Amino acid sequence: MLNVAKHEVVSTIASAVPKPTMDTVSWNGKYLIVEDTANLANQVTIYSLTNPETPVALATLTAGVAPNTDQVAPNNQYTFEISSGNPKAHINGSVEVIQLSDHPSVIKTIALPGSGDTVGTFSPNGQYLYVNVPSINKVAVISVSSQKLVDMISVGQDPGGLFTSHYDWVTRPPATSS
Repeated sequence: MLNVAKHEVVSTIASAVPKPTMDTVSWNGKYLIVEDTANLANQVTIYSLTNPETPVALATLTAGVAPNTDQVAPNNQYTFEISSGNPKAHINGSVEVIQLSDHPSVIKTIALPGSGDTVGTFSPNGQYLYVNVPSINKVAVISVSSQKLVDMISVGQDPGGLFTSHYDWVTRPPATSS
């Protein structure tokens, strides 16, 4: 954990696995979510940051196939764990909805109709989560309140990183040629 005001390390979390893949802190700073895909573990560990110098593991949960990123809802009640799936094994990706609390749990799994290196972003108003689905060249639209897939948007080939703007656009940085 870094104290960005002081530019120093305040604590290190010992991991049971050699290579955690991604970590995210909730908007309110209360939780740390760490993905682990090493050795096909497909797990996510939720830590309490009540005292950031001594984070406490609250739960380690199974989260889809190849969980690679998560998006914490602006209301801090849920994190949407985005799993890529495995295109070679024809396993589609998914989004696991994890309730953030002192006893975190997966409360819902939302199946994606494809796979690939998936990422997500929220709409500026926080009502929707957009998740790219590269294998089918689409972006999934998930309602945060109903926690359901509500739409699919056809986009260009192999949609990559997503970001939103305050103009309610979802866009992808243009590909660069070398």
